[in-house]
Amino acid sequence: MLKAIPTYLVLAILLLIYAEEIIAEQHLNEFAEEPIAIGACHATDSEGFQYISAVQGTGTKSPLNGSPVIIEGVVTGLRNNGFFMQEETTDEDEDSRTSEGIFVYYSDNLPTINTSVRLLGTVDEYHDLTQVKDVTKVLECGEATATTPATVNLPLDEGDDLEFYEGMVVSVSKLTVFDTKTLWQYGELGLSEGLKRQPTDLYAPLTTEYKKVVLDNAATTIYVEDNTSNSYPKSLSFYNNFSYTDAIGVGDTVSASGPLNYYSGKYRINATEQGFTVQSAREAAPSIDEGDVKIATFNVLNYFNGDDDGHGGITFDYDTNRGAENKTEFVLQQARIVAAITSMDADVIGLMEIENDGFDDTSAIHSLVDAINAEQIDTDAYSFVATQDESLIGSDAIAVGLIYRASVVTPSSDAIKIDMPSQLLSDDTSYAQMRVSLLQSFTHDESNESFAVVVNHFKSKGSGCYEDSVETTDTDSIQGSCNALRVSAAVTLGDALEAADLTDRVMILGDLNAYSAEDPLAVLTDYDPAERGYTITTAARTELDEGASVDVTTTYGYENVAETFDPEGFSYWYYGSMQVGSLDHVLASSAFMDDIVDATHWNINSVEVYQLQYDQALSYFSVKDGYAFTDLGSYRSSDHDPFIVSVRFAADEPEEEPEDDDTSSNNGSGGSTGLGFLLLGLGALLFRRKVTH
Repeated sequence: MLKAIPTYLVLAILLLIYAEEIIAEQHLNEFAEEPIAIGACHATDSEGFQYISAVQGTGTKSPLNGSPVIIEGVVTGLRNNGFFMQEETTDEDEDSRTSEGIFVYYSDNLPTINTSVRLLGTVDEYHDLTQVKDVTKVLECGEATATTPATVNLPLDEGDDLEFYEGMVVSVSKLTVFDTKTLWQYGELGLSEGLKRQPTDLYAPLTTEYKKVVLDNAATTIYVEDNTSNSYPKSLSFYNNFSYTDAIGVGDTVSASGPLNYYSGKYRINATEQGFTVQSAREAAPSIDEGDVKIATFNVLNYFNGDDDGHGGITFDYDTNRGAENKTEFVLQQARIVAAITSMDADVIGLMEIENDGFDDTSAIHSLVDAINAEQIDTDAYSFVATQDESLIGSDAIAVGLIYRASVVTPSSDAIKIDMPSQLLSDDTSYAQMRVSLLQSFTHDESNESFAVVVNHFKSKGSGCYEDSVETTDTDSIQGSCNALRVSAAVTLGDALEAADLTDRVMILGDLNAYSAEDPLAVLTDYDPAERGYTITTAARTELDEGASVDVTTTYGYENVAETFDPEGFSYWYYGSMQVGSLDHVLASSAFMDDIVDATHWNINSVEVYQLQYDQALSYFSVKDGYAFTDLGSYRSSDHDPFIVSVRFAADEPEEEPEDDDTSSNNGSGGSTGLGFLLLGLGALLFRRKVTH
């Protein structure tokens, strides 16, 4: 019979077995792959050595991903988390599909640009960027010749791809800034061969031409980026002197060179100041031919002048105030709006987004006119149009407004409010409301010619309407929320103008929240359902047509002034799509079109970076980094650009007088002519009426 083995002996045997396993594993490791020796500079026969082109490969991912490699090349650029290096020219392969550059993720002491380095690390794919990381050894191999940038042209040639240049030094020339959305957050600046246009600013939705613009907008783009990985970098590494007076904006022309990085679907040039130039597209004043009268539309971005706090100061209740949150913001906002209006030098200006608080001495429109007039000589002073009973223009917190130069034009009738339809929403209790429009007739003092303008602000694309909560059509969704309600507004406006007793010269002004080829503009101008591909319909559940949605087959025949005088212009840049287009319009009757001599968009706002705006200029990130962009000027006085029209009233052709051979019988002609001019002068005076200042 076997005796039981003592417990201590069992434990000893188990420990011996475990120790033998460890020793065996150590022996296996000793016979495993020996550590790679980095070798000497310029040695190409070292184990693990690879040319950079072989690391990059011909595809989007490295064929050596995860492998240890030795590479050698010239340092071409630095980031806060690594550096770029590129193969020396003599060692490049002849395959255009393989990049000769690469990024090295490295946090130790960074090497010097234009020196040669040799390193040992592991190939890695980081968000589809081929890089070398886990660097264990670095040799400095002396100075090297600066790398010549590879020229990249946009649009890319057929068969070309930015992947072929990943990590290499590249250069682009005279590209257009189309994207500044994340310029201040991440130091990114988007470049393309031209601006990206909102497709519906040019063509009706889903037409062949519309689809082509959509494809064109998807063409290759390239970015310039700051060389740090920080959010809200303290300065831009490629443009240290960024300021309010020396900014970069949409539409500017840029040339840049530097290593090409890749992250989050974007190829990015890591340019230095020496490798970056920008030509500003800013205009100090609108370029427009002068006439007798200039008429403009201008959205002033929630101009609220605050309330009297009862102690000689101003208070801003942000629960009801959509504009400045404090006096400092308001002073900056107002100063820039005043600068813009003064430079526009228009005689009649339709305003949107001004506080709807009446017309007394403390009202927003009174405050704005006072501030403008403080910068004018007396003969150029502005007045504002008030409603007949000085009632509010609708019930919204913001309203439209109308100011005019009293030395040039005179209101010739009482202002008329045009109520817009509202829409019952799907909850059957709440309504989508629209702002009231304001119609005013004027007489031009010098010529005695009359005209009418109507100021509008249609429902926003960011609002919610009934059609957006039920099954929507593709054409509606392409044109943004509340498209059908904006169509109803266009019909209401067109009918109201037809019913009013107006001169033949009528002009529609304002932020219609619809691009130039969208349904509301088509209704107010002219459209053929067959050519458009569909029939435009009004909104359901409004006060019109007993709440039914109906086809719109009758149009109103106004002409889009921009199509004739500034077809390439625009008034808005939408950050969501990085595309430009016109939401702000001037439409004229055919009789008024005959008097227009010029028109222009003045791009002082939409193209400027968001951080220059009065509230952002004083924000935490701007102030903490020393970038309180509080300079005064017209730029970024709003988020929409003004559109200005110049009108010249044609003089009546003088009637030919019959020839009189008896020159001795004209003794009384001088007195008769003088009497005629006197009567005309008295007639003109009778047309004038008391106006609100």
